Amino acid sequence: MSLVDIYGEEHTVDERNRVEWAILDNHRRKPYQFLLCEELGPYAWHTPKDIKQAIKDRMWSISPRGLELALKLGVPAIGIDLWDDDVFAKDIKDKNGFAVNVSRSFFLRETKMVDTIEEYRRKGRLAVMLGDAHLRTVATKELGEPSLVWQRYRKDKQVVIYRSPCKEID
Repeated sequence: MSLVDIYGEEHTVDERNRVEWAILDNHRRKPYQFLLCEELGPYAWHTPKDIKQAIKDRMWSISPRGLELALKLGVPAIGIDLWDDDVFAKDIKDKNGFAVNVSRSFFLRETKMVDTIEEYRRKGRLAVMLGDAHLRTVATKELGEPSLVWQRYRKDKQVVIYRSPCKEID
């Protein structure tokens, strides 16, 4: 069985339900020790008390579901993303807010994701939830090279990558 399971999702309710079911199912077979989530930014909460406070303080970007799932699993909730304004300072978007070129911020964020996965995989079995675009296998004008996460873990025998069936990018 893998040491790290990486789940890509499209940040919708249906997708999150699918991923949470898969994580809970895999956790029943062989428990995870940590839940790593993109939506938790650069923060980490190691105790149920801390996780409940993070929910109360609204310490997430999309929803509290990652924190709530960590409580269900009985594991720490670890953020794997960057929220600093300077990370996004050079992003180029069109007048409607759609990405034209966000390759720099994606590279910086994916570097943080890989670094955090590497830090925690030495401590135990991981479930990792992130947007499926962070698992892209091709270069795009908007996002840059294939995902650093995919490049780093695609051949790692201790890692299983579960792409979203709804992926926007290959």
